[in-house]
Amino acid sequence: MEKIIVLGGGGHAKVVIDAINAIGKYKIAALLDPSLQKGSEVLGEKVTGGDAELARLFTRGIKNCVIAVGSVGNIDARKKLYAKAERSGLSFPVLVHPRAVVSKYARLGGGTFVAAGAIVNPGVISGVCCIINTGAVVEHDCRLGDFAHISPNAALCGNVSVGDGAHVGASATVIEGLAIGKNTLIGAGSLVCGDVGNGWLCYGVPARKKGKR
Repeated sequence: MEKIIVLGGGGHAKVVIDAINAIGKYKIAALLDPSLQKGSEVLGEKVTGGDAELARLFTRGIKNCVIAVGSVGNIDARKKLYAKAERSGLSFPVLVHPRAVVSKYARLGGGTFVAAGAIVNPGVISGVCCIINTGAVVEHDCRLGDFAHISPNAALCGNVSVGDGAHVGASATVIEGLAIGKNTLIGAGSLVCGDVGNGWLCYGVPARKKGKR
């Protein structure tokens, strides 16, 4: 089995750890989270330190890393950890839970995580370090920018574009052919019926712009 470093020990990390164990290809060699006490456990995995350990772990021959910090509207932590791990020489495998469905005609960027029950259909292209969360549906020909997050049970109908760092909230629906701009947050349960530009907070049925982020 290949060794992998898990960066983060919060709620999203539990989902990622569970997926890694289900995939069966990787063995967790280190769980890093500076906010947790060293030696404490997350789903039976011991916290071994903080992200300052990354370069040392790489020199020990560990090449794989997953960013297991969630992003509820703020991707700064994920971006910083990704950049630090990348500078340390680490690689970011795509992790797909065995109970997710990902078309062989989809292309997912490094570090993207697809949770149980998610569906990713043909023609989908994602950037790096995206989250396609539990039960989310990403329909044909959608495009996800770097660090985009599609939350649990959200649905992107065909040919939707989601910009870098955008967050589509739980159970939100974006109808076919629309564009969601960079760093925009779509609130949970929203129905998006028109394009939304960069950096907006947008929610409701139908979704309305409520202000800049």
